[in-house]
Amino acid sequence: MAATDQSRPVGRVDEAGPDPFAIDVFAFPAGANPAMRWMAESLAFAAKRLTAQSEHLVALGRCGSIVEAQKLTAAYLARAASDCQHEAGTFLQRITGTK
Repeated sequence: MAATDQSRPVGRVDEAGPDPFAIDVFAFPAGANPAMRWMAESLAFAAKRLTAQSEHLVALGRCGSIVEAQKLTAAYLARAASDCQHEAGTFLQRITGTK
């Protein structure tokens, strides 16, 4: 991406390509260490959240006013809370083997 290209935020994961975080960490062999599986799931989620945070910071840098920045941050925090809630449910389902 050229330095002057403003069509996409800097650091954004290419949505047209494969999801780099789309790994099924619970597809490890049955004998795999459960702590390793939990850690892999946690790190995959952390990577997604850090990507979202970096995109948010880029967007904040482009804000024209404090009001715009406040609205952007409120939306970001709401999405982060929703993502964490969803991940907790997904993680629990994967650990317990329920769907």
